[in-house]
Amino acid sequence: MNNNYNITYPNENDYYDINIFNQNFSALADAIDKSKGAKGSGGEVIVAAHNSKSPLKSSAGYTCTQDDCSSVILQAVTEAGEGGTVLLLDGDFNVKTKMEISSTVRLKGLGMYYTRFNADSISSAVELKSPNCCIQDIGFHCGSGEGLNTMAVELSNSFIVIENCHFCMNYSDSSDSVAAIYVNSNGYNVVRNCFFEQPEGRYMINSPEYNMRGIICGNYAEALNSDKAIAIKINLKDRTSYDNMSFGSQKSEVYINTVIVQ
Repeated sequence: MNNNYNITYPNENDYYDINIFNQNFSALADAIDKSKGAKGSGGEVIVAAHNSKSPLKSSAGYTCTQDDCSSVILQAVTEAGEGGTVLLLDGDFNVKTKMEISSTVRLKGLGMYYTRFNADSISSAVELKSPNCCIQDIGFHCGSGEGLNTMAVELSNSFIVIENCHFCMNYSDSSDSVAAIYVNSNGYNVVRNCFFEQPEGRYMINSPEYNMRGIICGNYAEALNSDKAIAIKINLKDRTSYDNMSFGSQKSEVYINTVIVQ
């Protein structure tokens, strides 16, 4: 018997068929639960931007305004639950507070040029703190204003996959303390089929303190505001990290503790 929604079921002294009556009320309550689940509860949660044009916007469980979208997206992550997916529709998602994600979830956009995170003057847009997370088909536009240089993604656990994403990084100085993808944990991670746009000479992927291992492949980079192709610049902690990495199908420039080795 479904006891949600404060439904009052009749007792056995009522003159009508109590069994049929209760079944009908229970079926109604079940239907309400199912209707809520259609928006993604417990599996896939849809989040729309304020300017989303996708027809899926009408089915979105959450719709962001032009203000900070961080708390809304984190609510969707909580609703999706472990192993769930947050589907971010097309449009602009303004990220003004770092989103720390501590559950195994997939953030998926509608394409690296269609779903866009705009972040500036925060340490990073997203920090993945749980293993087995995945970010797919999202564009990150960071550091376009004055103030703190913003990283796009921090990897603070292992078995994380970043793929088919666009990183447009506009840094205000020449420091290598930040990067599009910054690694904060020992472990296996994958970065593949991404497009980086940023000033020449800056790391795209930086792991100066932890032994990252895994796969970095199929990525492409151009100098910011130019069509000039540049190498995927990667900084690793030591030779152990380098020996446990696989680089393929891309133009790579690899450093160990800031000294070029490849």
